Amino acid sequence: MPQVLLKTNPEAGAALQSQGRPLSAAHEAIAGTLRSQLGFNHAEFLAAPRVARDGSISWVTGLVGTVTPAAELPAAERDRLLQRAERLIEDILGLARKLRTEGGASAASAELLEQAVKTPGSGAETLLPWLYGVGGKPVLTMWGHAAPGTVVAPVVPPVVPAAAPVSAAAAAAEPNLAAAPPVVAAAPVAAAAAAAPDRRAWLVWLMWGLLGLLLAAALLFGLKRCDAAGSPSLDDEIARTEARNRALEEEVGRMARRDPRYACVREDPPPPQPAASVSDATPTPPPEPPPSAPTPPSPLDNLKRRVADAGQNCERLTEMLKKEPLLQGSGGEAGAMKQEIQRTLQSPACREKAIREAKNLCPGQRPAELAPELVIVFDASGSMRYSLNVSEEDIKRNEGAAAVEGLFRQFGMKMPPGQSSADHLMREPTRMTVARRATHALVQRVPSDMSIGLVMVDECPAARPQGFFPPPRRGELLSRIQGIEPRKGTPLADGIAKAAQMVDGSKREALIVVVSDGTESCGNDPCAVAAQLRASKPRVKVNVVDITGTGAGNCVAQATGGKVFTARNADEVAAMTSRAAQEAMGPENCRKP
Repeated sequence: MPQVLLKTNPEAGAALQSQGRPLSAAHEAIAGTLRSQLGFNHAEFLAAPRVARDGSISWVTGLVGTVTPAAELPAAERDRLLQRAERLIEDILGLARKLRTEGGASAASAELLEQAVKTPGSGAETLLPWLYGVGGKPVLTMWGHAAPGTVVAPVVPPVVPAAAPVSAAAAAAEPNLAAAPPVVAAAPVAAAAAAAPDRRAWLVWLMWGLLGLLLAAALLFGLKRCDAAGSPSLDDEIARTEARNRALEEEVGRMARRDPRYACVREDPPPPQPAASVSDATPTPPPEPPPSAPTPPSPLDNLKRRVADAGQNCERLTEMLKKEPLLQGSGGEAGAMKQEIQRTLQSPACREKAIREAKNLCPGQRPAELAPELVIVFDASGSMRYSLNVSEEDIKRNEGAAAVEGLFRQFGMKMPPGQSSADHLMREPTRMTVARRATHALVQRVPSDMSIGLVMVDECPAARPQGFFPPPRRGELLSRIQGIEPRKGTPLADGIAKAAQMVDGSKREALIVVVSDGTESCGNDPCAVAAQLRASKPRVKVNVVDITGTGAGNCVAQATGGKVFTARNADEVAAMTSRAAQEAMGPENCRKP
C-alpha cells in the first residue's frame, strides 16, 4: 500500500509548469522515462503527487519500509541519504543533457527532467526539508517547485505562423498550384465567389447564342438546297455564319481550357513558348523515391547505448546486470557485454564502493560474499556474577571475606556473626543476566544472509572460540548464549585476537562487538592487539559495550575506528549492545531470519 510522506499546501512553493500545466501532472511520464533509461531506484526517487481540490498535494511512495524525514536522522545516516539523493539527481541531469543533444521530442523530455529535480530553497537547504528515507532509500517530495513567491513562466508550445496570402496572379503563374488548393487572402476569395455567378451567366448566354447561330445556319443551308437558282447572296451569308460559328467554338474552347477561377483576371492566353530544340532539351530527372521510415533500433542496440551511458557508474551497471533479460545469458554480443560489465564491477573503484555500500543494503540486494561479518566477544569472567550496581571495591572486599570464610570452613569453624559471605552483592539482575538478554536480542535482529561468530572470554590463559553460526543454526547459538555462566579470568586481549582470526577484514567489512565488565586479567595487552589488527585487517572495527563504565576497552575501540558504549543499568546494557552492532544490521526494513 502506498505510504504518504508529506502533505503540502499551495503556499509551500511555486509549482513549475510545462505547456501550461503544473509539472507534477507529468509525474507518470517522468517516472516512465527514468524507469526505462536509469532504473527503478531513479523512478521511485520522485514521490508521486496526489493533488486535492483545494490545491494541497499528498506526496506518496510505493516503497516499503520505515519512513523518516532526512532532517530527523542521525548525522551519519542523514549524510549518507543526502549523498545517495545527490547521486540520483546527478544521473537524472546527465540523462537530461543527453536527451537535449538529440533534439525534437527528446529535448522536451530533457526540459521536464531538469525542472523536476528543483525544490524550494537554496544551497544545502534545497533537498533536506523535502527528503525522506524509506527503508534506507531516498525519496524526494516538493519536486518541480520553486520558492514561494517565485514568478513562474509557463512553457508555451511554439506557435506555427499562418501561411502568407497568395495572389490569384501568382497562383496562376505557378504550375504546381493546380495540384493543391491555393492559399489566398479573405478578400480575393470573396471577390472570386462574387464573380462566379456572373461568369456562369455569361457562359449560358454564350452557349444559347451559339445554338441559335447553328439553327440559323441549318435553316439557311436547307433554303440553299431548296433554291434552284442558287442565289449567290445566300451562299455568302452561309459562309459568314460558318466563320462566326468557328470563331465562337474557338472562344468556347479557349475558355474551357482556362482555369475558371482566374478567367476573370486574365482574358488573353499566355504567348506560346518557342519549342526547345533537341540539343537544348534538358532531360527531366526521375522523381526521387519518398524517404523510408528509419528502422527502429534493436533491443541489443538499446542495451549497448544504455551500457555506454552508464560508463563507470557501478550502481547502474549492477542494476542492469540483475534485471536486463539480454544479460542473463552468456553467448553472443550480449554475453560479451556482460563480461565487460563484470570486469568493470571488479575494478578497484567499484569493488571499494560495493564493499562500503554492502552494509546499507538488505539480503538479496547485495552479493552474499559482501555481507558484513559479525563476531561477539562475550565476557564470562567471575565478576559477571555480581549485580550491576556493585562497585569494584565491593567486589575486592567480598573476595577477601570469601577467602577468610573458606579457611574457617576448612577447619570446621563458623564465621563470626555479621561477617558471612555477602550474597546480597549477587542479587538479580546480575551483570551476566543482563548481558545474556542483550546479546540474545541482538542475535535475533541480524540480517538473514549473515553468520554470527562467538568467542568466550571466561578463563586464563586463553579465550575459547565457538565458531560461526549461519542462519539455520541461530537457534543453537541462542541456546548456547542462554547457557553461559560466570567462570574465572578475563583473557580479553586473546579474545579480540581470536575474533579477528575468524573474519576476513580485507575483502569485506567485519564488526567485533565486545560485551565486558572488566579489564584484562591474564597478563596480555588488548591495546597492542588492536593496533596490530588495524594494520593487518583495515576493514575490521571493534565496538565495546562497557558494563559499569570501567573504560578498559577505550584503547581497543580507538585503535580500530570503533566506539565505546557505556552501560550502567539493565536498560542501558540492552540499548548499548543494540547500538554497538547497528552498523552491521542494514536498513530497518530488511527481512530477519
